[in-house]
Amino acid sequence: MKTFSKDESGIAMVTALLVTMVVLLLGVVVVALSAHNVSQSAFDRKRVQSIGAAEAGLDSYLSALQTSTPR
Repeated sequence: MKTFSKDESGIAMVTALLVTMVVLLLGVVVVALSAHNVSQSAFDRKRVQSIGAAEAGLDSYLSALQTSTPR
């Protein structure tokens, strides 16, 4: 049976707590990064939709100009 000195008696608990804190920190970073990516994707999707809507409006106006008869 091993006997530990007084200095080594709590090292396992300290190590377990440190490992737990590192894993928790990595989890928080992953969740924050995922939330950021979701919001960026939504922003990019809205940007692309607005560009498409603007181009559709311009195309409609140009088409109306080409097919209308002058007065």
